[in-house]
Amino acid sequence: MEKKESREIEFSLDVSRLGKAALLLSMSSDDEEDEIKRKILEKTNYKIGVTRVAGFASEIRRKFAPAILGAALNCNVINKTTPEVHALLHASLEALNSIIHSESLDSSLSLKVSVVSDGKWICVGIFGDSAFYPITNHEKSAIGVMHIR
Repeated sequence: MEKKESREIEFSLDVSRLGKAALLLSMSSDDEEDEIKRKILEKTNYKIGVTRVAGFASEIRRKFAPAILGAALNCNVINKTTPEVHALLHASLEALNSIIHSESLDSSLSLKVSVVSDGKWICVGIFGDSAFYPITNHEKSAIGVMHIR
Protein backbone atom coordinates (compact mmCIF):
# COMPACT_ATOMS: atom_id res chain seq x y z
CA MET A 1 0.00 0.00 0.00
CA GLU A 2 1.34 3.40 -0.96
CA LYS A 3 1.93 5.82 1.90
CA LYS A 4 0.27 9.21 1.57
CA GLU A 5 2.44 12.30 1.55
CA SER A 6 2.30 14.16 4.88
CA ARG A 7 0.90 17.68 4.73
CA GLU A 8 1.41 18.81 8.31
CA ILE A 9 0.72 22.31 9.54
CA GLU A 10 1.37 23.87 12.93
CA PHE A 11 -1.42 25.81 14.56
CA SER A 12 -2.77 27.00 17.85
CA LEU A 13 -6.40 26.44 18.80
CA ASP A 14 -8.34 27.85 21.74
CA VAL A 15 -9.99 24.85 23.41
CA SER A 16 -12.00 26.84 25.94
CA ARG A 17 -15.12 25.41 24.26
CA LEU A 18 -15.84 21.71 24.72
CA GLY A 19 -17.05 21.27 21.16
CA LYS A 20 -13.74 22.38 19.69
CA ALA A 21 -11.80 20.04 21.95
CA ALA A 22 -14.13 17.12 21.18
CA LEU A 23 -13.99 17.61 17.41
CA LEU A 24 -10.23 18.09 17.43
CA LEU A 25 -9.76 14.85 19.34
CA SER A 26 -12.16 12.89 17.15
CA MET A 27 -10.43 14.19 14.02
CA SER A 28 -6.93 13.37 15.25
CA SER A 29 -4.94 10.46 13.91
CA ASP A 30 -3.72 7.85 16.37
CA ASP A 31 -0.25 9.44 16.19
CA GLU A 32 -1.64 12.91 17.01
CA GLU A 33 -4.11 11.88 19.72
CA ASP A 34 -1.74 11.59 22.69
CA GLU A 35 -0.13 14.96 22.04
CA ILE A 36 -3.49 16.68 21.59
CA LYS A 37 -4.81 15.10 24.81
CA ARG A 38 -1.70 16.24 26.67
CA LYS A 39 -2.00 19.80 25.38
CA ILE A 40 -5.72 20.03 26.19
CA LEU A 41 -5.16 18.68 29.70
CA GLU A 42 -2.33 21.20 30.30
CA LYS A 43 -4.69 24.11 29.54
CA THR A 44 -8.03 22.89 30.94
CA ASN A 45 -9.66 20.80 33.65
CA TYR A 46 -11.48 18.68 31.06
CA LYS A 47 -11.90 14.94 31.38
CA ILE A 48 -11.32 13.14 28.08
CA GLY A 49 -12.08 9.76 26.56
CA VAL A 50 -11.66 8.49 23.02
CA THR A 51 -12.88 5.30 21.36
CA ARG A 52 -13.72 3.87 17.96
CA VAL A 53 -16.94 2.36 16.67
CA ALA A 54 -17.23 0.63 13.31
CA GLY A 55 -19.72 -1.47 11.38
CA PHE A 56 -22.89 -1.08 9.41
CA ALA A 57 -25.22 1.74 10.42
CA SER A 58 -27.79 -0.74 11.76
CA GLU A 59 -25.13 -2.32 14.00
CA ILE A 60 -23.80 1.02 15.18
CA ARG A 61 -27.29 2.13 16.20
CA ARG A 62 -27.34 -0.83 18.62
CA LYS A 63 -23.80 -0.70 19.96
CA PHE A 64 -23.02 3.04 19.97
CA ALA A 65 -24.50 4.03 23.35
CA PRO A 66 -22.95 1.09 25.28
CA ALA A 67 -19.56 1.71 23.63
CA ILE A 68 -19.55 5.41 24.48
CA LEU A 69 -20.82 4.79 28.00
CA GLY A 70 -18.06 2.22 28.55
CA ALA A 71 -15.38 4.56 27.24
CA ALA A 72 -16.62 7.49 29.36
CA LEU A 73 -16.72 5.37 32.52
CA ASN A 74 -13.36 3.66 31.86
CA CYS A 75 -11.64 7.00 31.23
CA ASN A 76 -13.32 8.62 34.27
CA VAL A 77 -14.99 11.26 32.12
CA ILE A 78 -18.24 10.67 34.01
CA ASN A 79 -19.31 8.98 37.20
CA LYS A 80 -21.98 6.30 37.17
CA THR A 81 -24.73 8.65 38.34
CA THR A 82 -28.11 9.26 36.75
CA PRO A 83 -27.46 12.90 35.72
CA GLU A 84 -24.08 12.14 34.15
CA VAL A 85 -25.17 8.98 32.31
CA HIS A 86 -28.34 10.75 31.14
CA ALA A 87 -26.36 13.72 29.78
CA LEU A 88 -23.85 11.46 28.04
CA LEU A 89 -26.59 9.45 26.35
CA HIS A 90 -28.36 12.59 25.13
CA ALA A 91 -25.14 14.08 23.74
CA SER A 92 -24.20 10.74 22.16
CA LEU A 93 -27.55 10.32 20.44
CA GLU A 94 -27.55 13.93 19.23
CA ALA A 95 -24.17 13.38 17.58
CA LEU A 96 -25.03 9.93 16.21
CA ASN A 97 -28.32 11.15 14.74
CA SER A 98 -26.35 13.79 12.84
CA ILE A 99 -24.14 11.09 11.36
CA ILE A 100 -26.87 8.51 10.65
CA HIS A 101 -29.93 10.66 10.07
CA SER A 102 -31.93 9.48 7.08
CA GLU A 103 -29.86 6.93 5.24
CA SER A 104 -31.97 4.61 3.13
CA LEU A 105 -29.16 2.10 2.68
CA ASP A 106 -27.17 0.37 5.41
CA SER A 107 -23.87 2.20 5.03
CA SER A 108 -20.57 1.06 6.46
CA LEU A 109 -19.08 3.43 9.04
CA SER A 110 -15.72 3.76 10.74
CA LEU A 111 -15.94 6.40 13.47
CA LYS A 112 -13.59 7.89 16.03
CA VAL A 113 -15.55 9.23 18.99
CA SER A 114 -14.39 11.56 21.74
CA VAL A 115 -16.13 12.41 25.01
CA VAL A 116 -15.10 15.64 26.75
CA SER A 117 -16.53 17.05 29.97
CA ASP A 118 -15.85 20.01 32.23
CA GLY A 119 -18.16 18.64 34.96
CA LYS A 120 -21.05 20.91 33.96
CA TRP A 121 -21.35 20.04 30.29
CA ILE A 122 -20.49 16.98 28.22
CA CYS A 123 -19.69 16.89 24.53
CA VAL A 124 -19.44 13.93 22.16
CA GLY A 125 -17.47 14.48 18.96
CA ILE A 126 -17.56 12.07 16.02
CA PHE A 127 -15.41 11.97 12.90
CA GLY A 128 -15.02 9.18 10.40
CA ASP A 129 -15.78 7.57 7.10
CA SER A 130 -19.09 6.47 5.63
CA ALA A 131 -19.72 4.46 2.49
CA PHE A 132 -22.50 2.53 0.81
CA TYR A 133 -19.92 1.14 -1.57
CA PRO A 134 -16.09 1.43 -1.33
CA ILE A 135 -15.73 4.04 -4.08
CA THR A 136 -18.36 6.26 -2.44
CA ASN A 137 -16.36 6.62 0.79
CA HIS A 138 -16.60 10.09 2.34
CA GLU A 139 -15.97 11.84 5.66
CA LYS A 140 -18.59 12.83 8.22
CA SER A 141 -18.45 14.70 11.51
CA ALA A 142 -20.84 15.75 14.26
CA ILE A 143 -21.04 16.89 17.85
CA GLY A 144 -23.63 16.52 20.55
CA VAL A 145 -23.66 18.64 23.71
CA MET A 146 -25.70 18.32 26.89
CA HIS A 147 -25.63 19.93 30.33
CA ILE A 148 -24.98 17.64 33.29
CA ARG A 149 -26.13 19.86 36.14
